[in-house]
Amino acid sequence: MRKIELKVSHADLMSEAAKWSYTIGENIGDDNSKARHFVQGATDPGHDALLKSAADTAWAEVLQVMSAYTVDGQCGCGCDDDCCGYKCGCGDGRGTDDSNEVEVYDTEWCADYEVVLWFPDNTYASLVVNIPRLVRRYITCKMRAEWEILTKQDSSISEMQAEQAIRRLKVEINTRTTVGRTKGRWYYGY
Repeated sequence: MRKIELKVSHADLMSEAAKWSYTIGENIGDDNSKARHFVQGATDPGHDALLKSAADTAWAEVLQVMSAYTVDGQCGCGCDDDCCGYKCGCGDGRGTDDSNEVEVYDTEWCADYEVVLWFPDNTYASLVVNIPRLVRRYITCKMRAEWEILTKQDSSISEMQAEQAIRRLKVEINTRTTVGRTKGRWYYGY
């Protein structure tokens, strides 16, 4: 099994939010400085809690998409569930990786969102890079859409970009393995 550790930090997400809120605020003219200050203040105290709430919701949606891959494919005794051509019957469906059950904090990397994913050995190597990139993109787009709603801007583009990111994530996960031989013949509807 290929192990992919997915870590996303609030600090990274809030840094991204500060960048785009500042850039959006720069487009507001000098005559409306109060609105500019409000738009640029996405990471101010109080506002950051709203963005973190949007990030929490987006993370929950990401976990739903990837839930099948949080189990490491091993049963409770440590063997593959179908190791000898038959099921040993001791699988509990929870996997054996403790990091998915208990929050673990690394002193070098403080990840507020963390999960371990398990994929087959023949998984595309680029999946290790694509999953974190798409997850981060989805969460930041959802945060930006929430901020645009709160500042009375049009959030449709950010929502569309978030939807594209989660769809791409689903595609990446579903087409995760390299081409291999299949048993028997495949007939596609004819």
